[in-house]
Amino acid sequence: MNTRQQAIGVFDSGVGGLTVLRALMQDLPGESFVYLGDTARLPYGTKTAATVQRYAARAAQFLVQHGVKALVVACNTASAAALPALREHYAHLPVLGVIEPGAASAVAATRSATLCASATSSGAASGTVSSCASATRSSLMTPSASQSSGASRSDSGSPSASASTAA
Repeated sequence: MNTRQQAIGVFDSGVGGLTVLRALMQDLPGESFVYLGDTARLPYGTKTAATVQRYAARAAQFLVQHGVKALVVACNTASAAALPALREHYAHLPVLGVIEPGAASAVAATRSATLCASATSSGAASGTVSSCASATRSSLMTPSASQSSGASRSDSGSPSASASTAA
């Protein structure tokens, strides 16, 4: 099949990825898309990294079996937990996540290059958000060990009163 006729596959753990799909459709009006929302197993954020990796692999496999020419992982948790493995397994396809572009856009939109990231426990544990902060040369505000007190730290370990956290 001609790659121009093939669709771009997009998947998320539910319906939140529809905002990513909408943006893709606006930016790439000549493309076709296939969307998979895994509402049977949502939310991914409460699952272990191994479970999220397994779910993401199955979603990607389904889309690849339907002949997509690229994969977009529209789920933050799946991007954090499974993107490297998906990129390795599907090296013949472009495999894109949402964390890196989101971090780059956030840094571009701020004057201070200081970001406050909200992530699920699995997403935060992956280290992907911190890696993005380093790659974009931004300062990332993250929850401290005493999250219940509302205190937080920057990636350098210094206290910060300006960060907010979400469970």
